[in-house]
Amino acid sequence: MIIPTLGKRTFDPDPENPLHLPRTIRDGHPEWGLPSYDPATPGGTSPPAGIPGVPAGVGDSACARHDLEYPPVCSSPPAPQPANILFTRLGVLRPVSLGFSDSDPVFTAVVGVGTAGAAC
Repeated sequence: MIIPTLGKRTFDPDPENPLHLPRTIRDGHPEWGLPSYDPATPGGTSPPAGIPGVPAGVGDSACARHDLEYPPVCSSPPAPQPANILFTRLGVLRPVSLGFSDSDPVFTAVVGVGTAGAAC
């Protein structure tokens, strides 16, 4: 009950709500010493993120490397490893769902920052 209530509170746009997450990300929170987090530039390279279920031909293209004369054959699912990422417009977060683990003290908050029709 506490986590869903906190989730609702973090997206309550009332100007008096100090916990409003999108506003805190966009503007920071000087009273708490928090800077603006928009834009955000995580440092370093992300760990590989495997994408299972990719058809072989598509996988071969996804595994292509610019430093090889011939394209390799992909022997495992593609695993992009993003680097030098810049996240912008994080202050327009909207809640999507909260998920809770059945076996661990873990919850997952899913948020949206765009629309399905948005171009990359």
